[in-house]
Amino acid sequence: MVSDQQLLSLLERETIANGPAIIQAFNQLGPEPAVGFTLAACLAVVENESSGENVWGHDPWNQAEYPKGEAHPPGPPVDPVTQESYTAYKLLRDEGYQPQGCGPCQLTSPDLQVAAERAGGCWIPVHNCYIGFGYLRRLFMAYQGAAGGFAAYNGSGPAAAAYAGRAMSWTARWQAMINDLEHA
Repeated sequence: MVSDQQLLSLLERETIANGPAIIQAFNQLGPEPAVGFTLAACLAVVENESSGENVWGHDPWNQAEYPKGEAHPPGPPVDPVTQESYTAYKLLRDEGYQPQGCGPCQLTSPDLQVAAERAGGCWIPVHNCYIGFGYLRRLFMAYQGAAGGFAAYNGSGPAAAAYAGRAMSWTARWQAMINDLEHA
């Protein structure tokens, strides 16, 4: 069995930020192997979304759906999420401005963001990951596997299909690295 310390070393080597929060959140949920919900799948999402960084997303403004504007305009490549920036963002989001991805799991849905707020703070990586991974797990269950779950996590259409393809490939890569730790 792979220890959390071995996993932390792997995440550091692979330049995934917030390793302790990622591992803690996953350990709180536990795996669901029958549908492919594993630590490797969660790592694929985190890598795809933010490389584990606690940053704001870069979704373009959808003027047709959100005429008021963006709750948090896309910032620089590394635009950290803080309690202060999240509080300011939340006021605009709750007034009907366009939501933006937040944190390591890039929670974009206001419902998921509110769930992370209730868990202790959407801006705190462990709570962000716990809610994001729980959502991913529910999608894997609903779509009876990783491919459909990954696509639904991203949205729909060609971009979601491409996301799922990357995530499936990255899950296999992460699982191989975790398996190597077991045999080291």
